[in-house]
Amino acid sequence: MFSRYISLFYYSLIQIHIFVKLGKNVTSIDYMAFNGCKNLSKIEIGEEGKSDLISIGDNAFSGSGIIQILLPDSVETIRSWCVLWV
Repeated sequence: MFSRYISLFYYSLIQIHIFVKLGKNVTSIDYMAFNGCKNLSKIEIGEEGKSDLISIGDNAFSGSGIIQILLPDSVETIRSWCVLWV
């Protein structure tokens, strides 16, 4: 019983961070695409600074754990509440 409690306690201290890499041909990140992905910490878009990404939808990263996102120059539109409650 005691060892189970300790295991659960240590498990709650472990943080798993997710890294997502989107290819250079991705043109949009849709509405709520990564909404609620609390372990998402970093997104890399494109390859070698080149990307076709044009738009990021409403609430795309809301409620996520995003720490870092580097946007390429190709982005023209970032919709409302994109990173709300980060």
